[in-house]
Amino acid sequence: MTYAVDGEERTLTLTPDQITCDADSVHGLAISNDPQGRFSIRLDGDHRGSVGAGSDEGMVLFEAAEFDLSGSDAVLTIGESKGEVSVVEGWLPGDDVNVTADDAERYPASLSGSITCDGAITVPTPAP
Repeated sequence: MTYAVDGEERTLTLTPDQITCDADSVHGLAISNDPQGRFSIRLDGDHRGSVGAGSDEGMVLFEAAEFDLSGSDAVLTIGESKGEVSVVEGWLPGDDVNVTADDAERYPASLSGSITCDGAITVPTPAP
């Protein structure tokens, strides 16, 4: 995910070590990697999702109402999708996770990438 704070562009890359894919959604966890975090993407309906990570930059949560998704064989591709990040600066992994929306600053952001599943992935086309 990419966002800017005070004109400085920041990029946060999540490398999950656990990925679960089914017909309705794709989920992942990065537990042993830095940054630690998780993602959840709905494939059915409106393709909503979120990505959260804790790193040296703080706690970052990306949310979007609609992802640009495509699937080919076992690879789910997320085209550049616009959304918003909520950033709690100074938060470190191991700190209290019970932060509120008031603790975060919000910035426009984009998300892109690819996820490899164990089996073929299908992204349903929304009805017009």
